[in-house]
Amino acid sequence: MVLSDSKRPGKRLEEARQAGYLVLVEGESDCWTLWYQGFPAMGLPGAKMAGVVEESALTGVGQVYIVQEPDAAGATFVKAIANRLQKWRWEGKAAVVHLSDAKDPNELYKQNRKGFRAAFQHALDHAEPLLFHHSHPVDLPAGAKPNIFSLKELLSWELPPTRWAIPEILPEGLTLLAGKPKLGKSWLALSAALSIAAGGVVLSAQPVTQGDVLYLALEDNARRLQARARQLLVSTTSVPCGIDFALDWPRLGEGGLASLEDYLKKHPGLRLVVIDTWARIAPPSGERRSSQYEGDYEALIPLKRLADTYHVSILAVHHLRKTGSSDVLDEITGSIGMTGAVDGTLILKRERGQTEATLFVTGRDIEREQQLAMSFDATTALWIATGNADEVGRTRARQEILDLLSEQPEGMSPRETAEALEKNYHTTRSLLRKMEEAGEVRRSDGQYIAASADTGHRQWRPSDGVDQKEQLQQQQPTCSDAIDYVDYTDYADDTPHASFTEGCNLSEAAAMQETLESISVREDVAERQQEGNQRETVVINRHQRNHCNQRNQIHEPTSAVGVRGASSDGADNTAREEQQEAFLQRKRCPHHPHADLVRFDPAGQAWCDKLDCWDCYRLMKIGEALDYCCLTDQGGKVVIGQGITAWSAFVISQRVFLIVVATEQALAMCKEMGIEVPDLSGEVKRLVEVHPART
Repeated sequence: MVLSDSKRPGKRLEEARQAGYLVLVEGESDCWTLWYQGFPAMGLPGAKMAGVVEESALTGVGQVYIVQEPDAAGATFVKAIANRLQKWRWEGKAAVVHLSDAKDPNELYKQNRKGFRAAFQHALDHAEPLLFHHSHPVDLPAGAKPNIFSLKELLSWELPPTRWAIPEILPEGLTLLAGKPKLGKSWLALSAALSIAAGGVVLSAQPVTQGDVLYLALEDNARRLQARARQLLVSTTSVPCGIDFALDWPRLGEGGLASLEDYLKKHPGLRLVVIDTWARIAPPSGERRSSQYEGDYEALIPLKRLADTYHVSILAVHHLRKTGSSDVLDEITGSIGMTGAVDGTLILKRERGQTEATLFVTGRDIEREQQLAMSFDATTALWIATGNADEVGRTRARQEILDLLSEQPEGMSPRETAEALEKNYHTTRSLLRKMEEAGEVRRSDGQYIAASADTGHRQWRPSDGVDQKEQLQQQQPTCSDAIDYVDYTDYADDTPHASFTEGCNLSEAAAMQETLESISVREDVAERQQEGNQRETVVINRHQRNHCNQRNQIHEPTSAVGVRGASSDGADNTAREEQQEAFLQRKRCPHHPHADLVRFDPAGQAWCDKLDCWDCYRLMKIGEALDYCCLTDQGGKVVIGQGITAWSAFVISQRVFLIVVATEQALAMCKEMGIEVPDLSGEVKRLVEVHPART
């Protein structure tokens, strides 16, 4: 009987039109099985034979079900049928059927003949809608009605707060991370994923709650992904276990959405899904029957609904156009339907070859749009948020001026300042006036003088009968008062060559001790006096400013020394004041003295919660495990001298890159000596409050 019916395909199609749906399967045996069980079906001889289906065969059929077998051929079969339907601009609905316990309908029938009809009907009822570029690709289930509620009901509901993968940046829902190719989007997404999996800190300053992560690295291979993960994990003591990866994934309309939902169901602790990139799982563009806006919007909506249903953050990496726009959102590749469909948008912009960047943050759950200043560390491959982009830009410009003026106690004119900094004259003059109004500088006879240099500067001359070694120590704070902190972004373009070996042959502590003990103090004092008498206008380069700051920050309190031939009360007061100031300096973060939350390293030096300061604190803790032995590089050159004083001097004085390199060498030494690296995971949030430096 089945055979005779099979000779009349027109009758079977007529049954499909009466039933309102048709099941498309791969192979004749599956088609016969479905016919025998009363399901209207059409069998195709192989996955690549979708071209034999004629559009007329589906006339009057409102729903098509495509059975996908769990292999590559099954995916090809679904894709071919989907492309065919889209090419016809078919008006009906389509869905993909997955059989969880069997390869195909025939195998399902052999497993359970009596229960086959119910099992297959269940599969049809739970089929995944196939996404086309139509007005509403995913409608409410048949018979379902919209849920309408009153205002009173809405106000009475107790709704959970928004879950944040990254507070104030990445909420639950669907978010786009867009940027131009090869400028660090994937590094940013991967580092955030690893931090969330570990429950650490993102962008150097933002603590995050630990949660599971699924990372779809669809443009990477295993070798590249491994190398990137290792580079990002170099500064950690443990490997997070709550993160899974996939290098390939079906497109959403070809089973990808169902696979993602299955994963979400099996991992209730999942907090973040990263899709790198969106183009790899988006429905193919093909021939559009609707507008580009509708197509882009509808392609993202199923993913957004999935994020909303499971309260998870989905971050889809995307690209920017080549041309700019007055509205940054218009720079995203595609139509405004992209930004209209998602809950949030992150736009990373960086000039090629530069380390500085900005991250634009906006979204439905973002109370205030923000533009973050970002810095990329090529050594660690970490992105660091340095603050609000506008504020950071203003702060750096002001700090450059203050650093320059602090070196010129007699002051400089606006034009001299602009020329020394290689800045625009009119911009510099305007900024100097604003700084004068803010009390940061003062003006005298057309010359601008740094307020800190004006109040803290003392004309230094050696006095007969005063211990010259003590005079050298007392002179150091005059430079410290003039420099508030070292801006490490100045060294973003430093190369790892030379700078490390040249700057680290001897530790700064050893160099200072040698200056105080071995070098003739009298010759040094005479040279300084001669320079003070000449009062030449000299623009000190960065290395000299940094070196001056290094010597002052490691300056420790010393006991008062009696002064021969001078007032003993005055000398004692000066010594006590300097001791007190040195003590207070150690209770403040040397790089961010206005920070009010700090942690103290074994040497008693305070460090704030910024990433660069955490690296300094961590190096001191590793040094403690090594008993502060002498640290050398692979060539045998001394990096840090022996003793806690030398290690403390190094972390205070050196820039971020050198701290990171020294940490790697210290970790290697721990491994070589069989010393366990201290676990600092419990100290990330252990901070104490101190009084910040007065302004």
